[in-house]
Amino acid sequence: REEAVDISRATFVTALNIISNILFSVDLGSYDSKKSSAFQDAVTGLMESIGNPDLANYFPFLRFLDPQGNMKSIKICTDKLFKAFRGFINAKIAEKLLRDNDKDVSDIDFVDALLRLTEGDEAELNTNDIEHLLLDMFGAGTDTNSSTVEWA
Repeated sequence: REEAVDISRATFVTALNIISNILFSVDLGSYDSKKSSAFQDAVTGLMESIGNPDLANYFPFLRFLDPQGNMKSIKICTDKLFKAFRGFINAKIAEKLLRDNDKDVSDIDFVDALLRLTEGDEAELNTNDIEHLLLDMFGAGTDTNSSTVEWA
């Protein structure tokens, strides 16, 4: 189309879609520059907030003031992501309750496997643990890949 390609955005959306397909069996990113999902914006906002310099890192006594507003924006973005994760987890739990038999192993995604660990009397995980694991996976898997490819 004879127009510039934003390599960083393309690799970010690709990594986001790969990770979201592994975890939820759903594409969450859009390559269309005019249309981005709230989830995609929340992941991008979180990565930008984490990457911003923060005066409180150098002067810890200023942490409660949050001079650059980084903690506030991180909190807003993580709350949006946790809400989205809860929606996916609740949908998976509701789907499982409606089904009589177990899914075929080839139809199970990562969240389904994690939810199996929450069952029983001696559950190894709870949904809060799963939400935080998903946050780490999205944070570690999307921005690092796109930054590496962009710098290469």
